[in-house]
Amino acid sequence: MELVKHKLSLTEKVEVAQKIKWAKQNFFENAKFKKEKEKRQIQCLADEKGILQHQNDNKKKIIRNNYENLYDQEKISEDKIKQYLQEAKVPKVPKTVRTTLNERIAMFELRGN
Repeated sequence: MELVKHKLSLTEKVEVAQKIKWAKQNFFENAKFKKEKEKRQIQCLADEKGILQHQNDNKKKIIRNNYENLYDQEKISEDKIKQYLQEAKVPKVPKTVRTTLNERIAMFELRGN
């Protein structure tokens, strides 16, 4: 009977030791992951007014607004484009060059001969 009690206490001690070992390992791994997560996380962002925001909800709003406005472009009129090209003094492409550029590409041109 005492032998059985002794074996039970040994198995309990082994189980407790394994649980403690697992808890320590889990704690240190989680601490490591937490540090890595903190390194990757954006700590603060500046809003439109230049005020630094630290809360996640505010940071999400700032990022959402930034990406929504990222590709918003104002419609540029043809007149502005023509005016820019005239001011930049871009030379016009001669008609002979334009016709050769508009022709189909020949196989020898693709080969580089």
